[in-house]
Amino acid sequence: MIDLATHEPVRWMFLEETVKVVTPETLEHIIPYHGCTLLQVAVEFGKIKHVKMLVEKNPKLTQMPGSAGSKRPFVPSIMALLLPLLPRDADAQKELVEYLYPVTIDNIGLVNGDEDPSLLSGIEGYEALNVIIETNFYGIALSFFQQYRERVKEWNLFQLLERMANKPFAFLTGAKLTWWERCIYSRIEVEIDHPHDHAIKGKHLKSSKDTINRDKENPLGTSKDSSASDDKETMRQYIAVRFKRCLMLVPCIRHIYEQKLAHKQAVALVKSLLIHLKGGIKEMSEDEKLRKFQETPLMEIAIKCGTTEFILECLQVFPFLHWFDILKERSLFKLAIEERNEKVFNFICEEREKERIHFATIPQLGIGECRTSILHYAAELPSIRLNFVPCEAFQMQREMQWFKGVESYLKQEHRYIRNRDGNTAYDVFLEKHKDLMEKGEKWMKDTSGSCMLVGALVATVAFAAAFTVPGGNISDNNSSDNGIPVFLKEKSFMVFAIADALSLFSSITSVLMFLAVYTSRYSAEDFLKSLPQKLILGLVTLFVSMASILVSFSAAFTIVLGSRFACAPILVGLFGCAPVFLFVSLQFPLFVQMVYSTYWPICFWKRKIVKKESRFASWKKSVRLMFQQCKLI
Repeated sequence: MIDLATHEPVRWMFLEETVKVVTPETLEHIIPYHGCTLLQVAVEFGKIKHVKMLVEKNPKLTQMPGSAGSKRPFVPSIMALLLPLLPRDADAQKELVEYLYPVTIDNIGLVNGDEDPSLLSGIEGYEALNVIIETNFYGIALSFFQQYRERVKEWNLFQLLERMANKPFAFLTGAKLTWWERCIYSRIEVEIDHPHDHAIKGKHLKSSKDTINRDKENPLGTSKDSSASDDKETMRQYIAVRFKRCLMLVPCIRHIYEQKLAHKQAVALVKSLLIHLKGGIKEMSEDEKLRKFQETPLMEIAIKCGTTEFILECLQVFPFLHWFDILKERSLFKLAIEERNEKVFNFICEEREKERIHFATIPQLGIGECRTSILHYAAELPSIRLNFVPCEAFQMQREMQWFKGVESYLKQEHRYIRNRDGNTAYDVFLEKHKDLMEKGEKWMKDTSGSCMLVGALVATVAFAAAFTVPGGNISDNNSSDNGIPVFLKEKSFMVFAIADALSLFSSITSVLMFLAVYTSRYSAEDFLKSLPQKLILGLVTLFVSMASILVSFSAAFTIVLGSRFACAPILVGLFGCAPVFLFVSLQFPLFVQMVYSTYWPICFWKRKIVKKESRFASWKKSVRLMFQQCKLI
């Protein structure tokens, strides 16, 4: 009857009733043709309810793989990891894995009764860990590796590290978070003390709550003051836990929390793999260790994929990596410059500063045998990093920022070194970025030309409105008020006049800024500050002019129809907000990108300069010491 329930998956209710009456040993029966147990079938169909029911009935099922010749030769927890290969719901798969892995670990040894874990039956430890990493369960992979690290060989470690290096999305630098998501991300606290227990929702919150309740029932303080302070601290902790539980109910915050947890688990997994690798090759010399890294494309993959956290962990465990060439005539420092990875660049600079060695004086980092400085590498176009910058003009700005940043670290005599072709680094920069400069120039001219046309139209309308005021002028030759606007004393008229003047002046300013951008000489250094600043000022003044002309129109409309239609100002104001909102929504992302890249550019490391103590400060210090000695006497 159990086989019948298996062949007919829709009859899961029949299976529930059957499991209640059969013995636990009956559930260990391998189903013919399928070559697996009932638990594996339930896992394959994603039935979490039935999986829990079967495990509670017989925990040995978690240790039983399918037959060797079947399509399911794995234990249920590994099968749950392989579910993404099938069209299954990701949430159901995650729930299955997070339930099966802890119970599988807890019940190891129920089948064989020895130290050999049945979790690895039918699959090697490396392959199991490989599957776990491939399915992005980094917390489970960390727990798995910490328990069975001795089963993973040295060459397996390099392959596992390569797999992690190929996953930039597993780390913070590869996560595409918005500004508000990054604010929440930085304020969320995550603990990974027990990686395989993190999935049990609210477990740590529940334990904290139990601890708080226990403290309230059995206070440790003996005095009243200490008891009161303990009660306050307990209440503070209880409120914090409650508040955290409420925040976790918000879907977006819960998603960011899970992201940060996965990022920290990935970093911890990489660190654990590297430390184990270091222990395996500790008897080797540095040359042999370096050769091991040169034989694998590990660091090249990491630097090109942009997995910055991975590289930083490698440099902390193996500091010699930033000294020598990882690839042919290219060190990790040069690779960081080529791929525009500022965090790795800054980290290596800090390490060089700690050793009090200027990197330009070291052959491997500064000047090579072919008389090529690191500035020549900054002059080359990066492979894919430019795709993260929106348009050609800002790509050119980013490249110029990198070139100037690297140039500032070199000594004056090293900035003009010529390579084997007789070109300086700046010559190479101009040659390699020629097409990008042309595209950036075209984008700047098209943008400034379009905005200049809009600014000119606004200026024309604002100028004409100054001489055709709403309501007209007083036309009485016998009156001293002849030619004065009729509604001059109205408040709405003053709003109209101020808004119209502001619109005229700001639109003319924007036209001048866009004209300056359009007629610029477009040299490479102009893309660094000059052109972006002019474009930013032009966009700001254009927005002010458009908003002002709409306010002016609304005021004029209120003057003409306000006395007859009381709701006219409200309706005009609402309709007037529509074009302003549309302009902001279309141009604001571009404006933010320009402001951010211009005024908050790449943060390069700055060498610490120790200033010499002045004579006055030295004399002041001596006098202070003398008075202190007199007091002691």
